[in-house]
Amino acid sequence: EVEEMAKETKSDAVVGLGQDQRRKLINATAQMSVDNELYLRNNPELANMLRDFTKKVLEEKPENVKQFAVDYFVNGKQN
Repeated sequence: EVEEMAKETKSDAVVGLGQDQRRKLINATAQMSVDNELYLRNNPELANMLRDFTKKVLEEKPENVKQFAVDYFVNGKQN
C-alpha cells in the first residue's frame, strides 16, 4: 500500500525529498488518511454536514465560496 501511495504522490514537493523523507511523508499521509476516516466514521454528523454544504454550493454556485461557507456555517444561513 505504501508503494501504491508513492506512485500517486509524485508532486513537485515530493520530488525534492530524499528517499527516507519521502517514505516518512507517505507513511504520515497514510496515517492521516486512516485517522480522518476513523474520525468521520465516529462522527457521522460531520459527513452529513459536509454533504449538505457541498450540495448547497453545487446548487447555488456562489461566486465567493469562502463567504458562502461563513454564511452557511457561522451565520446559520442554510436556507
